[in-house]
Amino acid sequence: MKARKSIVTRIFGIVLSLALVLSMIPATAKETDAAVSITAYVTVSSGGTFLKDKNGNDAVRLEVSLTGQDAYTVNDAFAAVHDQYYSGGAAGYVTEYSATYGSYSITGFWGEKTNYNCGYYVNDSMANGVSDPISNGDDISFFLYLGTYGTTMESYSFFTQKTATATTDYVDLQLKSAGFDESYNTVYSAVQGATITIDGQATTVTTDANGQARVTFEENGTYIISAVKDADANGITDITAPYCVVTVSNIRHDQTITVKKASLKKTFKVRKYLKKKKTFKIKATAKTKLTFKKLGGSKKITVSKTGKVTVKKKTKPGIYKVRIKITAAESDEYNSATVKKTLKITVKKKTK
Repeated sequence: MKARKSIVTRIFGIVLSLALVLSMIPATAKETDAAVSITAYVTVSSGGTFLKDKNGNDAVRLEVSLTGQDAYTVNDAFAAVHDQYYSGGAAGYVTEYSATYGSYSITGFWGEKTNYNCGYYVNDSMANGVSDPISNGDDISFFLYLGTYGTTMESYSFFTQKTATATTDYVDLQLKSAGFDESYNTVYSAVQGATITIDGQATTVTTDANGQARVTFEENGTYIISAVKDADANGITDITAPYCVVTVSNIRHDQTITVKKASLKKTFKVRKYLKKKKTFKIKATAKTKLTFKKLGGSKKITVSKTGKVTVKKKTKPGIYKVRIKITAAESDEYNSATVKKTLKITVKKKTK
């Protein structure tokens, strides 16, 4: 019994020792094990205009990947977006610590001095500071004010959806702006009378009393939708630059099949009959692939799917007519089209 107790005591001692060793593992090692990766989207504008990234594109929903930490802040996203997308790199982003307020303020963004005249919202809610936490998929909008405090200033505006997919030729959007009540609580209201822009070009579409607008498209593709309202002589608008990235698909255009008339008529000369078969091609064009089908007519004439016409061997002199249908295939860009035509083949007897 004593031997058994001794073994149990030893095992217990080993377990305690292991527990003590594990408790001494540095916290940094534990944090590394807990590291996560997230993706955030950053948009940069000045007044009612998007600034450009290093490739000359609008800085709208720039995708930022953050890795190696167990949590991330607005500051992390802003530093990363400069490093990855700004032509001047990380140097374009500058913050300054205020001992009075115990926090950091942004003094430089996208290479521009902010003069503390800027704002940023996370998922359309005003951020308290660059130390605010962010999560995977967050949308962060940074903007420089053109107006100044105490005078005219832009209201933060946004579409209620940041991305949209249009499977027809239009998409419906709603535009809102952020303001404050007497207790400084954020309130949102519809923006009426704003002009919708597509890739920076103004349209004839304006938002109604509910801030709603139907935006139409002519071609498939990806577009940046924004809006402007009442720019004054200094270029200061009522609203900051809202954005929605719209992907348009399934817009199809009508197409026309053009058939060369001369290819629908052929004449062959014989003494008694055709000694061998004769072939020719129907010449037709369209935006998509064409197929041909014989609908009726002389059995002496055949028409292949590719438009090859064959006049059979031993066909005697005469006039032979064949009715055909030509079809242009449907595609992602074009609707199907059909046209019906008549072939006329003349087999003539040679004169001496």
